[in-house]
Amino acid sequence: MKFDFPTVFLAKSMKSMDDKEQFILLRAQGRSYESIAEELGVSRQTLQNWSQDLKKDLKNAKAFRLDALRAKYKMLESQKVESFGIMLAKIKEELSKRDLSEVPTHKLLDMFLKYHAAINEHASAPSFFEEAIGLEYQMLLPKFETRSMP
Repeated sequence: MKFDFPTVFLAKSMKSMDDKEQFILLRAQGRSYESIAEELGVSRQTLQNWSQDLKKDLKNAKAFRLDALRAKYKMLESQKVESFGIMLAKIKEELSKRDLSEVPTHKLLDMFLKYHAAINEHASAPSFFEEAIGLEYQMLLPKFETRSMP
């Protein structure tokens, strides 16, 4: 039986790439080196070497996984702000129905302040790339230049 060296090398290389991709996914899920080594049939040292070589890919995979979990459990910043805003509107509506001489009102005021603070904490001002601001400014400038000042 004759083995074609490039074909054998290519097959091993492809398996190695598949193993590396699987390694990235498993590490992003929080799996230990030991369990991954056992599953892929490679040594822990190999995994540690891959970890060094694939640092950026691992970091990105972990970030994507965390973002997916946040979305799943409604923990994205925009979702938090929206949720706090809805609750704040309900509290404001209920407060408007209450006479301030009622005892439970202080609890509603306390809740109002807490949700208001939560919105302020999570709703930061938008940040733009410097180039985008420059472009936006250039687009808006003619509109402002044509207006006369009072």
